[in-house]
Amino acid sequence: SSSVIIPTKNRPQALVECLDSVSNQTLLPDEIIVVDASDTEELNSGIVVRVNENVKTICLHTAIAGLTHQKNVGVKACSGDIVFFLDDDIVLEKDFIKEIVSVFDDDHERKIGGVCGQIISPRKRRSYSPRSLLIAAIEAVDKAIAIIFLLRKKGNGTFRASGFPNYPYNVDELKRVEFLSGGLTAWRKEIFDDFKFDENLKGSSYNEDVDFSYRVSRQYINMYNPYARSIHKDSPLARGNSNEIQKYILENSYYLHKKNFPR
Repeated sequence: SSSVIIPTKNRPQALVECLDSVSNQTLLPDEIIVVDASDTEELNSGIVVRVNENVKTICLHTAIAGLTHQKNVGVKACSGDIVFFLDDDIVLEKDFIKEIVSVFDDDHERKIGGVCGQIISPRKRRSYSPRSLLIAAIEAVDKAIAIIFLLRKKGNGTFRASGFPNYPYNVDELKRVEFLSGGLTAWRKEIFDDFKFDENLKGSSYNEDVDFSYRVSRQYINMYNPYARSIHKDSPLARGNSNEIQKYILENSYYLHKKNFPR
């Protein structure tokens, strides 16, 4: 059985597209849990009603807005053996869930902890709106930090000595990795007996997926399946002002390095 958990806050239109893509899967999940931290409980409650009637759907409202907190809330409420986590601005191709579940089904020894799909970025016109410029600035700071401190590069999905991953780009076959991207990944429910998402991470919980997949990869096998495809419609980093987000990026990176790579 499978559960889909979607943390969201004040983004009803993105949530509509995400839910539509889930409800049109060739293999439907057994339940969908929307963990909503919107300013009002009513904002997304009507949207959830639109989901495929063959799928049990729950909308949980939490007063605490935070990606890691919302994921932990979803885990406590879900009943599936396989637990999917989707960003609310992810749109799945129709075989996404089927492709991910098939990897778990073939793992008869139950050594696999998590499986991640592939993000296909849509082509966009260059925009000079304040929102787009903010996103570009955040991404530039993130990239600069990575280059200066040799934190990451495109590669095979393993972790570097710095504690940051080589992202598995240009991989065209099922591959064992260590890093799994947080917004389109499924985990075995049983791993949550030993692991929780770290609620100490600040801001948009930047690098929560780096932290969680690193810790799980010490005990389980993680897999990357490029045949499970999705489109990332927007950026979850688009919240807050540039100075705040840059501060959170630095603080979370420092915190996670001390946590996972103590000297």
